[in-house]
Amino acid sequence: MPERKVTISATAPSNPNTGDGWIHATTRVEKTWDGTAWEVVSATKSGQATGAKGAIVQVDFAIAFSSIPRVALATHSDVGVWLTEVAAGYFKWTNNSKGADVIIDWIATNAGNS
Repeated sequence: MPERKVTISATAPSNPNTGDGWIHATTRVEKTWDGTAWEVVSATKSGQATGAKGAIVQVDFAIAFSSIPRVALATHSDVGVWLTEVAAGYFKWTNNSKGADVIIDWIATNAGNS
């Protein structure tokens, strides 16, 4: 699975890759790039039925150094999810599932550095 970038800004990122995320800094609306347009993130894609969550839900916290804001990720399965890069306005994440997708239930980050 390729790395995905999530940008937090008031304007949409230029040249996004399919699967990249964008959280609008003012409205707090989360969107993902589908290769053509920014799609609002919701529980299901348009036209899909809501499915059950897996039995195992992992909640983990990324590195909490003073220069890296903490990020909490909850997933549908027990595969690991971690940050690979943190920079002003965005972070990248990856997982160790070797090709299997990880569905992120939610992402929460502290506003300031901890």
